[in-house]
Amino acid sequence: RAIPLRACTGDQSAAAFALGRPVETAALANVGTGAFVQRVAAVDAPLPDGLLRSVLRSAGPDATYSHEGTVNGAGAAIDWLRGRIALDVDRALVSLPAGEPSSPPPLFMNGVGGLGAPFWRADFPVEFVGRGDEMAQLVAVLESIAFLLTVNLETMQRAAPLLRVSIT
Repeated sequence: RAIPLRACTGDQSAAAFALGRPVETAALANVGTGAFVQRVAAVDAPLPDGLLRSVLRSAGPDATYSHEGTVNGAGAAIDWLRGRIALDVDRALVSLPAGEPSSPPPLFMNGVGGLGAPFWRADFPVEFVGRGDEMAQLVAVLESIAFLLTVNLETMQRAAPLLRVSIT
């Protein structure tokens, strides 16, 4: 006996609805192994350079589209670091000191999984530029994720103003 398919979705499409029906003036960042920034966009809206167009929902002729930016190395970058240092990364993540670090962290070149949107470089390096202790390296990895999310949000912002950003 056949069972009818009523719904089919992927994690990024479903995440766009985490806080209710998505709207064009808001962006949602979903952070996991990778990180993804999405905002609703009309199917005929110009696609900002380096971003993807995705279908969030489709019901016959009625569809909701998005512009999407990807950060390949989010949780995967933290896992990459976890395998290279002795620091208990999980404990350190919940006890990061607030404010500016006592010394600047190194720069983390976050090519974990390749550099995603809007740059798209499969061969981007994974390395630290500069020195720092293990806590400084963790901060550098976190800063790289924040930087790459920000670049994607700024790319979306140039296409059309955003009023709100939510992170899940």
